[in-house]
Parts: sequence; structure tokens; C-alpha cells
Amino acid sequence: MGKKALLVADDDKNRLESVKALLQSKGHIVHAAGTGKEALERSQDESYNLALLASSLVDKEGPEFVTRMRKLIPRTNTIVIAGDSSSKDAGSSPDLGLEGYAIGPSDPENLLRLVEEKLKEQAEVELYRSVIPWVKP
Repeated sequence: MGKKALLVADDDKNRLESVKALLQSKGHIVHAAGTGKEALERSQDESYNLALLASSLVDKEGPEFVTRMRKLIPRTNTIVIAGDSSSKDAGSSPDLGLEGYAIGPSDPENLLRLVEEKLKEQAEVELYRSVIPWVKP
């Protein structure tokens, strides 16, 4: 599938570094953000194939944080990552427009599976858009 640019945003430095290292080990280009503000700033300057947002950060920043991220990077799939299975399900709100919810990095296989699945879906959508150019983003 080739190298993809991913944004990982988490206010827990250890979890942020774990997820970043995991994704880099699969050959992805990973940019890290430790705050919601930093994630928004990076999204203004870069184009990402996938954004992985920590549920704690989404909870802290609120639903408008995800909405602003979606406006900055509209073609980017967004996944919320919970620190563990007992974390509040920040990804359960359907109006946030999230493409996935994962437990990680405590379940790295599931996280990697979800990331690869969403990257594949995005590639298929982009291919479709290139074949049928009148489809709006």
C-alpha cells in the first residue's frame, strides 16, 4: 500500500509514543501531537491519510474539536483510540462522523488492522473519485 501520512494526537506522552512507534514500524510517516491545539495546527499545514485521536483528548477538547479537524482535513478518515477497554466510549456518538474506534496500544493487532482497513477504504474512494471526476469530495 506504500507509505501513508498519519496524524496521532494524544495527551498521554507514553501512549502517543507507543502508537507512533507501532505505526512507524509498518512504514507509515507519523506526525505526533500532544494537544488538540497542536493537532489542529498540524492539520492546517499537512495533508493526512488518517488521523488517530485519543479519546481522552476528544473528551477534553469536546465534540467541536473533531468537527474542526474534519473541516481542516475533510478527506481524512478519523479514528478515536481509547487508552483501554474501560475508557469512556468517545467514539460512540454518530454525529461526530468518525470512521472507527479502537482500543490501543494495548491491542496493537486490532489497531493495525483497523488502520490498514481504513487506509484501504480511503484508497478505494480516491480511486473512484479519479475515475468519476464529477463526484464531489
